[in-house]
Amino acid sequence: MITTLKSKWRAYVGPTDERIKAHENEVFARMGKFLMIANLCLAYYALHLEGLATRTNLMNDWPRVSLVLIPSMVLLVYTGLSGAWACSRFTKAGYVDRNRFAETETFPRAYFALLALLSAIAFFALLTLSEAAAEFQVVGWEKIAWADIASTAAFLSAFVGVMSYIAMYLEYLKARRSRRARLGEMEG
Repeated sequence: MITTLKSKWRAYVGPTDERIKAHENEVFARMGKFLMIANLCLAYYALHLEGLATRTNLMNDWPRVSLVLIPSMVLLVYTGLSGAWACSRFTKAGYVDRNRFAETETFPRAYFALLALLSAIAFFALLTLSEAAAEFQVVGWEKIAWADIASTAAFLSAFVGVMSYIAMYLEYLKARRSRRARLGEMEG
């Protein structure tokens, strides 16, 4: 399945510029993907842990707060700072490539629907694991609210999948308009 996706992606985007690909691999593939996913997971985990600690009156038990909540807040601060640093690096490096979207005449619906579905499934798994880990840390294995976790994760994952697809389609439209404007300037 992954090789099929890769071959469809290569057919969709066409030949690649080796200079752009080398820069993309250096800046984004090595650091960006892992940092983004790890930071999102840590941020959600820390926020869920804080909310759970507030609901279970853990805030009144200072020794447990110092062991459970303070490290999670450090993770949350780390998440914000490293995410901001990564965004500034990408902006400084000029990591914007709309040409591939602009070069196609039709939007590949099935391919991007599959990508949106895969992102929703991955988001569901990460969300469920982070919520379960936070609840295990505060209330123990027996009191984990699996139905609540699954329903929240399912709703948010569906939202992420739909929004991913819409964002890719809007980016396609924006790139196509930009390309038409550039072609109009060249002709006129």
